[in-house]
Amino acid sequence: MIKILKIFGKYLIVIILFLIIFFPYFWLFNTSLKEFAEVYVLPPTIPPKKPTLENYYNVLTGNTAFAAPWPTFFRNSIIVASITAVLTSILASFAGYALSRIRMPGRRTLLFAILLAWMFPGPSILIPVLDTMKKIGLYNSLIGLGILHTTFALPVATWLAFGTFRSIPKELEEAAMIEGASRMKVFLRIAIPLGRIGITSIALLAFLLSWTEFVFALVLMPDVPNKTLPLGLVSFTRDYTIYWMDTGSASILFSLPIVLILILAEKQFVKGMSAGALKA
Repeated sequence: MIKILKIFGKYLIVIILFLIIFFPYFWLFNTSLKEFAEVYVLPPTIPPKKPTLENYYNVLTGNTAFAAPWPTFFRNSIIVASITAVLTSILASFAGYALSRIRMPGRRTLLFAILLAWMFPGPSILIPVLDTMKKIGLYNSLIGLGILHTTFALPVATWLAFGTFRSIPKELEEAAMIEGASRMKVFLRIAIPLGRIGITSIALLAFLLSWTEFVFALVLMPDVPNKTLPLGLVSFTRDYTIYWMDTGSASILFSLPIVLILILAEKQFVKGMSAGALKA
């Protein structure tokens, strides 16, 4: 009897936590199916009296109450996040491999300095970053924002790449080098294929970090045609009202790529993160 009560208690706790975590998303989805007038009805209606998908259509086509160019926001976020994922995975692979294979003085200190850089709050250097981006001509540029996101994703990505390549047996590379292969050839032909799961997780992590970044995008992207999805969500808040139904629809669409990536690449992501979780 006691064992049954323990099992029941565990399941009850899991169910309660599930409801607490997912209730805001349910409320958001419920709001996204309402018409403008029904959003402000008290008490709130669950489910909507007249559910409609028109809000999703309006957001996807940019045909909202004030013509927010949501397709443009979506395209910009795809471009910026893709740039970040590609650059981060390439640079982190080179850095992680070098740190895992080259024995040099101060390597441990360098690794912890890289980790410390990731822990440093980004907004605290917002003003010098803004000034630098203007001077080098990358202000209000999708490429510039992608490069900036890469700099913030690189520290943790380098650590993950370091752990990934350190888990690969050195004997495989040494055998290839004895046969005459160069270090670069060993890196490209052996290390990269064997560490592909870890590199994939690095790319996914960088993509997600860029996809949800708000502060630097807000400061560096003043023009509407260059804004990303997080900034697009803010555009549904006006001076005297908030278009909750459009906000709900846009938020659901904004989170869909994240959910799909985590569902489709869950195993690779977990394996890659585990492979990178090694001590220095």
